[in-house]
Amino acid sequence: MADTAFTAAELGDSISNQQSMKPRAMSGTFVADDTDYHVMELDMSVKGGLTYGATNPSDKDMTITLYGAFELDVDPGDEAAFPIDTTGFTVTAGESDYTTTTDKFPYYLIRCKFAAGPDGSTITVKACSWEP
Repeated sequence: MADTAFTAAELGDSISNQQSMKPRAMSGTFVADDTDYHVMELDMSVKGGLTYGATNPSDKDMTITLYGAFELDVDPGDEAAFPIDTTGFTVTAGESDYTTTTDKFPYYLIRCKFAAGPDGSTITVKACSWEP
């Protein structure tokens, strides 16, 4: 089964990452009403690292895994997607959580999955690149 994509939108000013010294933040949402994989693709041009996480208001725990890529439109199962955190981390039901990576890629895939069917809440996933 293919992943269900959801779109990342830039938060804040629309300034090129090369022109700005401030962090670049992106956010996306999806409805948690199934056990399919949901993936958000990020064009981050990370220099120092990436902070990523989610707000999970649903009634079930969610696992997030992170992949890096050197090109756009890559699926997490493709050989062009490199797993950064193969075990992922869990965002507990009704909670928010985040983690970081210092692995640098021009593109990232944040992949979310529920083991059991959640209640249809809207999940918000965010990511921010930061300077070294």
